Amino acid sequence: ARYNKVTIYTDPTEPNAAKGQIKYGIVYIVQSGAILKHEGEEYYYIGGTSLGKVWVNTEDFAILNRRSTIDLDCELDQLYPGSAPCD
Repeated sequence: ARYNKVTIYTDPTEPNAAKGQIKYGIVYIVQSGAILKHEGEEYYYIGGTSLGKVWVNTEDFAILNRRSTIDLDCELDQLYPGSAPCD
């Protein structure tokens, strides 16, 4: 999530569908290639939330690829030396 709290939708095309929130700093699995377009907005399909699999607005959510998470791990390894994937 790009912000402290981001709204998630079980179905963004249905106004009465369940909604929830996710917090910044938590990693969620993204369904590759699943993008929903509705009323000028785009949504990614993610899992592992309190509502299960849901949709999140692409403007509110950043996708990290495996390489970017490895780079982050390597930066952390420099701050906290020891056995790690970058060794």
